[in-house]
Amino acid sequence: MTPSVSFCRVRLHTGAVARPRDPDLDRRILASFRELAERDGVASVSITAVAERSGVSRPAIYRRWRSRAALAIEAQTDRITDDGFVDRGSLRLELTDAVQRLAASMSAVDRSLGGPVMAQMITDEAFAAKVWERRWGPDIERMEVMWARAVERDEVRPEVDGRALMDQVVAMCIYQVALSHRQFGEDEVEQFIDRLLHGVLRT
Repeated sequence: MTPSVSFCRVRLHTGAVARPRDPDLDRRILASFRELAERDGVASVSITAVAERSGVSRPAIYRRWRSRAALAIEAQTDRITDDGFVDRGSLRLELTDAVQRLAASMSAVDRSLGGPVMAQMITDEAFAAKVWERRWGPDIERMEVMWARAVERDEVRPEVDGRALMDQVVAMCIYQVALSHRQFGEDEVEQFIDRLLHGVLRT
């Protein structure tokens, strides 16, 4: 009995070792999703179609992305790049640029993703964290650099939580653009930034 038990243990241990993800395969799957979305629209793209186009199995896709919504959001955001917000010497001017940039990028994402993504974010904490990290994390990091510049210029009160302030910018853009289907007008941007910076700037 002993050799048999030892053999089973070896098999279980060996089977538990996960194979590393192949970045080339990931890129091929994401590219296939985008190509199908451009041809047929995001709402029409299925995991089966992506698997056939990229030459992989459905389980191979689901091992990488837990749902179609997860695959779709990454396919639409993995090529977003930005060198950061320009240093304009003023937090108010830089926040104006940030709000306009965020609103434009949110408007560019296909709205047919909104329902499935939001629904899964509400019920799946891990997925929500990944969307925040992937979709809005880079912008928040750039805005934290913006805040650090403002602190160095002695524009703002150093005890203010800059990260919380930047979270408010992203949250307002999501509410305004994604949920309310509205665009920021110039006056609205100015009013929002006035409210945001009330009690924050040094007097």
